Amino acid sequence: MLATLRERIPGIVLRTTFIVGYPSEKKEDFKELCDFVKEFRFERMGVFTYSVEENTPAFILGDPVNEKEKNKRKNALMEIQQEISEDFNAGLVDKELTVLIDSVEGEYYIGRTVYDAPEVDCEVLIPVTGGELAIGSMVSVKVYEAGEYDLFANLVK
Repeated sequence: MLATLRERIPGIVLRTTFIVGYPSEKKEDFKELCDFVKEFRFERMGVFTYSVEENTPAFILGDPVNEKEKNKRKNALMEIQQEISEDFNAGLVDKELTVLIDSVEGEYYIGRTVYDAPEVDCEVLIPVTGGELAIGSMVSVKVYEAGEYDLFANLVK
């Protein structure tokens, strides 16, 4: 299904989230997940560790995967994603994007593209120069630099 989406919608950006350390997750399952992520190359991805939560169907399964192993798996998966994200972001350099302004931090407005979930994905940092931007406004920017998880852009006038 995912391959069909990529085939039928040129330029589609896919985002997903995984939970690692689920009670029935074996090392082989985790390796399969890593291989899938390497092959499919999600443009944006988040990873969380499983935690036991009362009143959920999984509560009766307990928590047999220790925290150290869960964090090891999370970090390994995010290392794979780091390279994928960096490659995708590098492809955005010199492109114009529409960005939603979320906040101001120090010398930058912080925004996000339509590709990015709030507070967990890539941020677009826009220098605070040449006028005031309203929080919640949509602006056009041109990306001049890309990092693993952030983009640096200037306003398009």
